[in-house]
Amino acid sequence: MRVTRRSAFVSLTAAALLVLAGCSGDAPASTDRVESTPDEQVESSAPATDEASQETGEVALGSVGFVADDILPTVYATLVNSTLDVVMVEVNYAAYDAAGAVLGTTASYDVIASETTSQTATYISVPDGSAIAKVDAQVTVSDSQPDAHPDIAMTAGNITILADEWSTKVTGTIDSTYSQSVTNVAAAAICTDAAGTVVAAGSTYLSGTVVPGTPAPFDISLTAASVPTACTVTAGVSNISEGS
Repeated sequence: MRVTRRSAFVSLTAAALLVLAGCSGDAPASTDRVESTPDEQVESSAPATDEASQETGEVALGSVGFVADDILPTVYATLVNSTLDVVMVEVNYAAYDAAGAVLGTTASYDVIASETTSQTATYISVPDGSAIAKVDAQVTVSDSQPDAHPDIAMTAGNITILADEWSTKVTGTIDSTYSQSVTNVAAAAICTDAAGTVVAAGSTYLSGTVVPGTPAPFDISLTAASVPTACTVTAGVSNISEGS
């Protein structure tokens, strides 16, 4: 079930992470679809860092790609929020075969703090026996509010890659500097091989509650083309998070 803007932001307000200011949707998003292939990541323009640019900045896609799999192919993206707002975004993906036919579509829904680069990954359903040749994606801002707490963050540590002949996953802990405990924290991993090529990706919601000052364990199952040598993990509140 898709979470509405109102329910998402009500839950975030309960967590004292957003201040509703009576107006929404002010943060613009790039309208271009960003395309990627297995061998290439397409980078968006780097976000400007001066204050004037931040005030008029946008939410844009950085890299977009996919990890092929016979059962659970996964699409992923990095999301660059160069604005001073915390935003809720919808990322719409499409997968294509070599002839350009659409094999499937999917979407993810993410909350991104101001001046932050985040990651997202989700499964995409395609017909049995088909081969994804490329994906593209477009990001839309569903709602935005001034970020009342730009100094707080969640960071991943103790990152460990575990693999056997059946599965690959990345584990670690999330540290929070939030003032409240938060449930349903979202974590996403994009992983590379020794050459820097993305070979695995995945996401999860953390079990239990992330408590400030107490490392919270995470375990992300990866769709992997090969065993990665490094993983970047980002974490933050989701559109179903609640605070206490």
